[in-house]
Amino acid sequence: MKKLILTICSAIFVLSISAQNRTYNNIVQSTPTERCNTTQVMEELRAQDSTAFDANKIQQEQILQDWIANNYAAFSAQRAVITIPVVVQIWENTSTVSDNNVYEQLQTLNEDFRRLNADASNTPSIFSAVAADCEIEFCLANVDPNGNATTGIIRQTVGGSPSGSELWDATKYLNLFVYGIGGGTLGFTQLASGNANYAVHIGTGYFGKTGASAPYNLGRTATHEVGHWLNLEHMWGSGSCGNDFVSDTPPQAGDGMITPGSNSGCKSHPHQANSCTGNPDGEMFMNYMDYVNDNCMNMFSSGQKTRMISAINVYRPGLLSSSATNCTTILAADFSANQTTVSLGSSVNFTDLSTGGAATWAWAFTGGTPASSTTQNPTGIIYNTVGCYEVQLDITDGSTGSDNQTKTCYINVVAGGACDTLAYPLIGTEFLYTTAGSSTCGTGGYIAGTNAYCDDAKANYFDNYAPYTEITGVEIKFGKANGTGNVVVNVWDNSGASGAPGTIIGTQTISMSSVITDIGTGATTSISFGTAIAITGNFYVGVEIPSGGSDTLALYSNTSGDTNPGIGWELWSDGNWYDMTTSWGGFDVALAIHPVVCSSGGTPTLAADFNASQVNITTGGSVDFTDLSTGGATTWAWTFTSAATTSSTNQNPTGIVYNTAGCYEVQLDITDGATGSDNETKTCYINVTAPVTGCDTLNFPLVGTVSIGTTNDVSTCGTGGYVSGNNAYCDLAKADFFDNYSPMMKLQEY
Repeated sequence: MKKLILTICSAIFVLSISAQNRTYNNIVQSTPTERCNTTQVMEELRAQDSTAFDANKIQQEQILQDWIANNYAAFSAQRAVITIPVVVQIWENTSTVSDNNVYEQLQTLNEDFRRLNADASNTPSIFSAVAADCEIEFCLANVDPNGNATTGIIRQTVGGSPSGSELWDATKYLNLFVYGIGGGTLGFTQLASGNANYAVHIGTGYFGKTGASAPYNLGRTATHEVGHWLNLEHMWGSGSCGNDFVSDTPPQAGDGMITPGSNSGCKSHPHQANSCTGNPDGEMFMNYMDYVNDNCMNMFSSGQKTRMISAINVYRPGLLSSSATNCTTILAADFSANQTTVSLGSSVNFTDLSTGGAATWAWAFTGGTPASSTTQNPTGIIYNTVGCYEVQLDITDGSTGSDNQTKTCYINVVAGGACDTLAYPLIGTEFLYTTAGSSTCGTGGYIAGTNAYCDDAKANYFDNYAPYTEITGVEIKFGKANGTGNVVVNVWDNSGASGAPGTIIGTQTISMSSVITDIGTGATTSISFGTAIAITGNFYVGVEIPSGGSDTLALYSNTSGDTNPGIGWELWSDGNWYDMTTSWGGFDVALAIHPVVCSSGGTPTLAADFNASQVNITTGGSVDFTDLSTGGATTWAWTFTSAATTSSTNQNPTGIVYNTAGCYEVQLDITDGATGSDNETKTCYINVTAPVTGCDTLNFPLVGTVSIGTTNDVSTCGTGGYVSGNNAYCDLAKADFFDNYSPMMKLQEY
């Protein structure tokens, strides 16, 4: 029997296969044991005295419904927005959970509860009629329970966890506790009707956005848990087709991948219409109170809004005495440019990315014309002099709040043309997605490569980046290659139907063996076009996928949800192009394809960069280095301070041994073989310590999220089971691969 699970790279997503309908719904592993433990926490309370618990729940629900019937309309008429002061208590290093993570999380809560989220337009029209601005906002408290000034961010013992004594009065503050919960749990709390004086607990890896673990990396674990804190039930209530006490959220059976009634992964509307009595339009899986991926959530309903505001009045009325003036609104200035390397006379457009409610903007463009602006998003800033220039943005909230951001050497103006490597580095987490199943093209395969769907090509969409007028090459990160054939790289214009790839306007062929070599060293594959390809509009760059013989080819992508829909495209065997978002039911990825674009006469700008296989080692340990430079380097000169081998000219040096304790610098100098050069120096990069006991525990703690993957197949060994344990495949053993970590010489009993 062929297994339906393939182990690839750092994470594995498995999709059910059908020649007519590709789905990204059936994720059977890499899913937390329980996205939300609120139900379990409430069950623990119930276990103490189930009779009293059940009676109290009925009584509290009746009190809430009575308040809704008698008071909600009048309250809503006199008060539009409720502002809740927040205290965030963190049991992690600042490098793990930064203040910026806090600001990101507050911004997400405000966007989601006010329906200002950018993906609100993804709500299906049948549900958008009841999608609500909940008129609830959140801001960091600036006064603690004793009347003392506070930032609203409290850092506790690193590596610890809350005991309960740290709780600020939850009838007056929203307490967000951030720490390593473990057990595959993203977060939990207690419903207000069960315990008004309780905190919201969020796992370290799911708080904020930067550094968070996909696919739960948009801050919506907190959105979900705060919904519970304001007395919302899960969409399925107490079980499949259960009651969540909200009239405008249809009952749902869910896919049951995590818990009965829940939906996981991403779904396509309509999903499971008539799965329960009362949901002819399908399930509202995109509601924040379901279990789908963060990028597939986008709404609260009007009924949920009513329930939350009523819960504040009934269970947490102290929140109503707080107003925005009692809170600190965090302003954080940030911005981006549509291009940062330009040729003389080029213009640049800037986009404000500030958070916290800026009301005024003051830009300063060193070397630019005009040199300043007070518009939120300035356009047409022209640079007429060669140099590397600073950009500064100062913002205010219109009263006392202000912040600024300065980016030095941000706009690089060059003579004789300019070049840039688009979409590099890849935004988000790098993945190699697999699929499963069988057809005439074989079994399984890769979503972005050779697979049982007989796909003919994969490509990325790119905007036309003025002043760039030509493509000189492309960098591609392949994840799998096998065979003796060639790899064909193409550039298409966008003349296809509905803006799909159209006519091939350039092509280059490279050997499969060169791709295999690059994969072996972890390097991107650099392809140079013999003649620059002129571009006059939006375009696509991609590769043809081997469709015959035994050759295999697959590309890396980022994690679904790390990019906007419609970037990744694929050419099916029917001869038509389809965007991967549509093909796979919400699979929003960009492929690891990075074209090098230049203005006329430009040459790629060299930018040195690298990383190491490990940066914390014991004496006698060895390190492998990987070149991450862009711009077409042809020579590499490495310097390894205090290593046994102090230099190398290899692109990716391996086995660099450090025998002396200390913290050491690594430098890389690159050239393009002509006049271009650049260097990168990382100080105190390799930290070498003397072994304390002569022993080490490898791969501990486990990188990423601990989870138990399950399968649902049936055979003589039974039904279902675990990917890494007993299952219907009758597996006999499971094991991990470990490199030999010098100077460790033997395996100690553990």
